[in-house]
Amino acid sequence: MLAHEEDTCREMLDDRAGAPHADVAAAAIAAVAAPDELDEDAAQITVEDFKRAAGSFITGVTVATTRAPDGRLMGFTANSFTSVSLDPPLVLVCLHRDAPSLQAFQVGCGYAINVLSADQEWISRHFARPSDDKFASVPYWIGATGAPLIEGCIAHIDCSLEVAYDGGDHVILVGRVQGVATGDGSPLIFHRSRYLRAV
Repeated sequence: MLAHEEDTCREMLDDRAGAPHADVAAAAIAAVAAPDELDEDAAQITVEDFKRAAGSFITGVTVATTRAPDGRLMGFTANSFTSVSLDPPLVLVCLHRDAPSLQAFQVGCGYAINVLSADQEWISRHFARPSDDKFASVPYWIGATGAPLIEGCIAHIDCSLEVAYDGGDHVILVGRVQGVATGDGSPLIFHRSRYLRAV
């Protein structure tokens, strides 16, 4: 259990008038913290089952971009993006450890998160495919960190690399936000391997 979950549980129980706070809180926390039946099921999870369950969570779509030390511009499509902290402002994005651009993201100028608009599905598909020069047909400008910012996005988040963590078959890239910009428009949405539009 995360610390803030335990604190919230105790606060909710303490607000109940006349409740035996310590005993009730301890019982509630113990019940949440010991899901034995989940441990047995975990060994039977297949990759496809996990992907379908994770894909049930609707996300936006981003393209993470960077400039390698040799000057090459690189990017990949990602929906594994989230904010991490407000103070300091941190975000993260995950990149497969076999990705050709991984080293550039780890040692390059920093990276930018380009939040795609509803009419940029083609950009998402474009950056999801291998290419020698993914930026040849994509309009962009260079941001404060040196990473390319794609035109037409509904938001840009420009970051310096704070730290990289091992995440199984992925590497978790935590970025410290150096600049942001937002625009009008609806986001591109992704759910169970399908692109959707906000209604």
